[in-house]
Amino acid sequence: MRPHEHAGRRGRAPGPPRLRADAAWLEEGVLLREAHRLAGIPGVLIHGRFDLGSPLENAWQLAQAWPDARLVVVDDSGHTGSPTMAKAVPAALDGFAG
Repeated sequence: MRPHEHAGRRGRAPGPPRLRADAAWLEEGVLLREAHRLAGIPGVLIHGRFDLGSPLENAWQLAQAWPDARLVVVDDSGHTGSPTMAKAVPAALDGFAG
């Protein structure tokens, strides 16, 4: 599901100044541009719908570019988590266990 199709509020806020100043230690755009190199490496991106510091659009784009990634959107969570997020993380890890 594309972010704009996800029910509810979407907001945009700038990331922390330090991360924005140095592009999170990566060249601008390199993660999305090189995500195809992660093919064969499974991943789960768990994102809180109300995370204003890291918009859902970013996670969605990475999930589209990373061939073996799955995006889980936690409806009642922001950047700091929620009880639902606390359950989503171990559930994702259990998926790797077998």
